[in-house]
Amino acid sequence: PDKQPDKQPDKQPDKQPDKQPDDVIEPAKDPWQTPGKDPWATEGALQRPPPAPTEPASDDDVGTAATAIPAGAHLNPPSGFQKVDNKAGWEVYASKQSHVVMILGALYPGTNDPKELAEKWIADNADLDLHLAGISQVMGHSMATFTGKYNDEYITQYAQIYITPRYRIAYILQAPVAKTTDWQQVSNLIIKGVTVP
Repeated sequence: PDKQPDKQPDKQPDKQPDKQPDDVIEPAKDPWQTPGKDPWATEGALQRPPPAPTEPASDDDVGTAATAIPAGAHLNPPSGFQKVDNKAGWEVYASKQSHVVMILGALYPGTNDPKELAEKWIADNADLDLHLAGISQVMGHSMATFTGKYNDEYITQYAQIYITPRYRIAYILQAPVAKTTDWQQVSNLIIKGVTVP
């Protein structure tokens, strides 16, 4: 005789007690809310101290004046870049192999408007046939992007504008638009190519 497996009785789901619509559920009372004053609190215990007085505006604000490169500001060129002497007082490094150029210098006096500064840069560098491609925000400051031509090679320039009450400088990165351009290096130099105070 074949033995058949034991059959388990069908399990019935647990029954929920019938709820009537007029059953009202009251929220639990907060045991910490007691009438009257908190006996453990002291006067002003939760008040914050008044903020420290702000320093008055400094008379040293450079406004739109031309400034020198401040102490602590410098380029961070990768290996293979060589320092380039110039009469403008800028800090310049270039790579003969990649044709990438890094420049740190003073901004034009008279304006802090990025578009006006870009127009002055274009006018002063007419031989590069520069065109303003756009102005964006990078890490809290303006960056103007230009296209142009240098030594019969198409280029892109990224000009980051640093305007503070103490100094006004620009970091310019120029790269050729070529198949051989290391765009990862260019991206890194946009972010890490300069140190400012």
